[in-house]
Amino acid sequence: MRTGIKDLSQMITNRTLFIIIVAAYFISDFFFNDAMLYIIGGAILGSLQELSDKKIAMLPFILIWVGLLGAFIVLFYRLQSKSVKVFILLLIAVLLYVVDFIRMELLLINVHTIAVRYFVIAISILPKSLILYLIIYFDKNQRILTTKPQ
Repeated sequence: MRTGIKDLSQMITNRTLFIIIVAAYFISDFFFNDAMLYIIGGAILGSLQELSDKKIAMLPFILIWVGLLGAFIVLFYRLQSKSVKVFILLLIAVLLYVVDFIRMELLLINVHTIAVRYFVIAISILPKSLILYLIIYFDKNQRILTTKPQ
């Protein structure tokens, strides 16, 4: 009986975490309308163009962005310090705006009505939230699996 209660409390905690992640991305996307995408994309692209002194095409830009995201995810799983992991997790959350960038490149949706705007926000928020939630969830499971019983 006790394990069932523990699993239920863990499930509620996981659901609450997912809701918090969705709410954070929703506030960012709804109130600032892709501002984070332009800020992060501009910072990465501007830095790359400054380093190379050439104009960079979109495919290498996306690949570098995804590579940075992958490197920070690997770093997140390798670190032991909680404070550094929180900082890296915030960087991952910001770098996940590459999902929006890819969506904008693949789906050319003209937003003419409020319903279409909400739909675009939903298809932007859900993938980022799910990816960030899974990163946190698998880190929790990794810690649970690697801890030694006393």
